[in-house]
Amino acid sequence: MVCRTVDPARDPWLLDHIIGGVPLLPGVIGVELIAEAATLLFPDLHFAGLRDLRFHLAVKILKGKPVTLRVRAKAVGAAGENERFVHVRVGSNFVNEAGLTLVRDRCHYEGVVLLSRYPHRPRKSDALAQDLGGREVTPAAAIYGAEALLPHGPRFRVLSEFRLLDGRGAVGYLAPVDERSALALPEGGSFETAPLAREGAFQTAGLWQALKEGTLGLPHGCRRIEHFGPTPHGSRLIVTAVPVRSAADGLEYRTEVMSEDGLVYDRMEGFSTVPAAKIPV
Repeated sequence: MVCRTVDPARDPWLLDHIIGGVPLLPGVIGVELIAEAATLLFPDLHFAGLRDLRFHLAVKILKGKPVTLRVRAKAVGAAGENERFVHVRVGSNFVNEAGLTLVRDRCHYEGVVLLSRYPHRPRKSDALAQDLGGREVTPAAAIYGAEALLPHGPRFRVLSEFRLLDGRGAVGYLAPVDERSALALPEGGSFETAPLAREGAFQTAGLWQALKEGTLGLPHGCRRIEHFGPTPHGSRLIVTAVPVRSAADGLEYRTEVMSEDGLVYDRMEGFSTVPAAKIPV
């Protein structure tokens, strides 16, 4: 088990991710914590994806106080001699203002990480890489702000433009955000999962749901994530989100993060959302 304390005094990006007036740990950071914990067990292997990712309970930052997360990782099998599966669970205790623990070991996120001996390489999109025009364009100024669809602060304003694809889904164009600086990554550190690019995919799916269904969709889980290596620095990235079916409480999407030449760096199959009013907090 490893512990990670998130504290707005040290992690100011927390204050740029607010839902319902309360700062929440971004789901993409939950995914990153899961991936990093798995690689601690097998440091010579590479993050290749996730299976059965579930968001159980939002991590709320109440009254600006830090929250200590407990991350447990356990090897659960192999997919051949060059791959390993690791189950990871992220939890915390609920502590009141007097310092008393009221609820122990609440589960926030969990999933099964796929690690590979050989890094996966980006591949051509087989979905919408050649058809990203769209007719209805929403600029970033209409997406973000206290009275807009997303109340996020500057560090999580990851889209420069959003388009509906003639009712078949949506495409978002990522803003030129410096991920390392925005998320205060220590010198020499690296991310396993391209969190701000994934945030773009989350937001593109959620915005499609808001504009087409009337309710903002927030992340709930994902049946399968495939990750094909770090996104190219300085390159313009595009994210697509296509609704594929209705889920029990919301919708499921297929998303891709790609470069302008159609090379895919991350894909989510069965990414599910719930309406913002139903987010478990």
